[in-house]
Amino acid sequence: MANDGVQHQPADKLLSRQSEEAASARPRHLSAWLGSLVLHVVLLVAAGLFLRAIPQGADVEPGRTAGIVLAKTNNDQTQYFSDSSEASQSTSTESSQNASAASTLAESRPNLPEVAGLLPTLPTGTQANTPNTGSLTDATSLLSGGSGVGKVGGQTTQVFGVQGTGSKFVYVFDRSASMEGYGGRPMLEAKRELIASLNSLQKTSRFQIVFYNERPTVFNPNPTTPPELLFGTESNREQAQSFVQSIRGRGGTRHLDALRAALKMGPDVVFFLTDADEPQLTSAQLAEIDRWNRSAATIHTIEFGVGAEDAGPNFLREIAKRNLGQYVYRDVSSFASR
Repeated sequence: MANDGVQHQPADKLLSRQSEEAASARPRHLSAWLGSLVLHVVLLVAAGLFLRAIPQGADVEPGRTAGIVLAKTNNDQTQYFSDSSEASQSTSTESSQNASAASTLAESRPNLPEVAGLLPTLPTGTQANTPNTGSLTDATSLLSGGSGVGKVGGQTTQVFGVQGTGSKFVYVFDRSASMEGYGGRPMLEAKRELIASLNSLQKTSRFQIVFYNERPTVFNPNPTTPPELLFGTESNREQAQSFVQSIRGRGGTRHLDALRAALKMGPDVVFFLTDADEPQLTSAQLAEIDRWNRSAATIHTIEFGVGAEDAGPNFLREIAKRNLGQYVYRDVSSFASR
């Protein structure tokens, strides 16, 4: 066979060599694939850590909201409308409305008085009920108010149209001989008014009755104990009515002892009735009444007289004035016979 200059290797050697080359290339290919896999895993892990490190919302600018933007083109001009701009406009309108409402509310509120003006002022000429207080008086007397309203709270009752409000009432009624004049009508009318006032009292209110001439006579259903304020129960009112009906007018008149006995009981309201403009009480005696009135009771005075009222000053008007009460006058000649 002719020799063409090319050396041919035996077939078995060629196959063996190809097998060796393929075997050596297989590890290199596997190493490259594993390297690529590890690199991708590292990159993924690094990316995850990086994303976790970014705070939520860090890529959102403060105060900016997302929304839909609409565009409107007109004559080559483009206008943009967004729901956020509408919300901003709505918020602005709402804030303006709230501010306007707040301003209207502030304007509608009444101007509150200063704290010093919350307490009522004393009527002109009223003197204090406690000594050495100058122009000041006890706070409880301020609460009793003027025009005969008595203490705040409790209930209201009246004698000859004079109303008193409180929970402790004392009736100081003249029983001198002059009260039996004019056919006994002054005494009968005084008893009628007193019993009507007693019957209006509630069970929780307390009362006491002092009739007086030269000395006071105090209602006391239990003579073994000193007289005291009694609750307005039905039983106490019935006994009080019997006591009132038993009183007869006689003797002279001494006002101070009766008033002192009444004020020592610490009443809220005193109804003081007399037909005696004599003896007149002096300024010193009026000051004593002020001193005894430690509970700052409202003292109403009722004067029985004959004919038209004398408008001149008298001690009954002065007592009412100094103790925030009312003064009334009744003409005994006008009382109907009973």
